[in-house]
Amino acid sequence: MPVPPQATRPFTVPITKMPYIEAILEDCAAGRYDQAPVIRLYYLCYICLNRQEREDSFAALKNMLPGAERWLPLTELRNVTVFANYCIRRLNTDAPSYMRDVFDIYRTGLAQGVFLENGEISRFTYKNIVSAALTLGETAWTARFISDYTPLLAPAFRADYEQFCTAKLCYRQRDYARVQTLLHDVAFDDVF
Repeated sequence: MPVPPQATRPFTVPITKMPYIEAILEDCAAGRYDQAPVIRLYYLCYICLNRQEREDSFAALKNMLPGAERWLPLTELRNVTVFANYCIRRLNTDAPSYMRDVFDIYRTGLAQGVFLENGEISRFTYKNIVSAALTLGETAWTARFISDYTPLLAPAFRADYEQFCTAKLCYRQRDYARVQTLLHDVAFDDVF
């Protein structure tokens, strides 16, 4: 028997049906909560996710992330960091200049431990971080990342993801012979 759609979603009330939402957003826009960092942070997330033309809000949100672990528990900080999807959405449409922002967000999140759950990093996050770093030519940083974070991948994916990402690094470094060697035995199930 299929699961009803609302049972799979943790929050089913559309934001437009939240009581007083417009008044709250107006107060936030007017700066009433500028001294309350958690409220300001969530307000900026809302603006970034719902009004993409507001690049000033994105810059303000990005500037608030370093240090946010002082007033947000890690689980909430992890959720807030998901706003990086805003950058990725922009990258997939019209703003390749956001790659530096994506990379900066990944580095901040790594420093804060945001991307670790139960001591492991998601294989998708791992691969996306490597891709962002290499797109920016950050080869030395990428080599350190692979060395430091490969042990934190789930054992079932560790070898293949390390080889694949190392192959991407070697390709960027024009070490094509090593790329072929690394990719020869990779069993990669990630269709993206």
